[in-house]
Amino acid sequence: EPARAGRYDVLLDFACDAGSAGGRLLLEIAGAKLEFDVPSTGSWDDYREQTIGTLDLPAGAQRLIAKPAAPPKSALLDLREIRLTPNAK
Repeated sequence: EPARAGRYDVLLDFACDAGSAGGRLLLEIAGAKLEFDVPSTGSWDDYREQTIGTLDLPAGAQRLIAKPAAPPKSALLDLREIRLTPNAK
């Protein structure tokens, strides 16, 4: 729920086993889309925080949808958090 319109960095906190790596995650919010190729973090217990891009968002409540961009070969990822922070640039 951005307090004001602006550019936001998108950070994921996730884990992905080597056998499941390579799938694509699609995020949709406020008419914008962002795709991310999910890398291996080593195992399902090894979490990584990674900034995956930036989005221009309007102020107010938004609905964020996270889904596979294509059918994954197995599990896509273990998603612990999606964080939107104001872009400093």
